[in-house]
Amino acid sequence: MPKKAGSSPKPQKLLSEGKVLRVLASMGVDPAKFKKLYEQAPVQRGRGMREPDAREVKAVEEFQKTGDFAALRKALGNKPTQIATAAVTRVIAFQAKR
Repeated sequence: MPKKAGSSPKPQKLLSEGKVLRVLASMGVDPAKFKKLYEQAPVQRGRGMREPDAREVKAVEEFQKTGDFAALRKALGNKPTQIATAAVTRVIAFQAKR
């Protein structure tokens, strides 16, 4: 059975330390200084979750009372199910943080 196009992500290419150090040296960058800055740099973890707006909070609170998912989607502006579910998750997560 043939694979679907784009069915598996391409693996990330790992950089060779020796090659990176040679390139840094050719650019005039001190490898020791680079390593120190690299170790101190924070890891990026994505954008994170945005704070829900008042409309989302109100719609989700009403959904929690009634359990009417169709009404929730309508209150959010007839958003797809995935977006409505994300709004519920976002509101609950931010309420838990408070």
